[in-house]
Amino acid sequence: MFNPDVIAAVREAKFCRVVIYPAVRGWSGERVQLEVSDDIAALGYTDCQRGAGHWLVIDTTPEQVAQEAERLRGAPVLVLRGCVANGAVDNLRGEGLANQ
Repeated sequence: MFNPDVIAAVREAKFCRVVIYPAVRGWSGERVQLEVSDDIAALGYTDCQRGAGHWLVIDTTPEQVAQEAERLRGAPVLVLRGCVANGAVDNLRGEGLANQ
């Protein structure tokens, strides 16, 4: 499902999540991103100094992406729905942060 670079990043990153960002009228539909980072504050950004990167997910569901990331990491991966300000809302009430 993932290319070799994404597989390595998912395995090596300290933090990993899948985020569903809302549609932006006139610009894009709903977007799903796989996000990794060694610094939780850098999730969702590209920052080589903090081991952060993100990939747009197409042609699959957020749940399938999370399952594959969980398989690679050997730990649960949080699936979040982004809010209007593109912040992430923890819809698992902290339970999904077990691997963080």
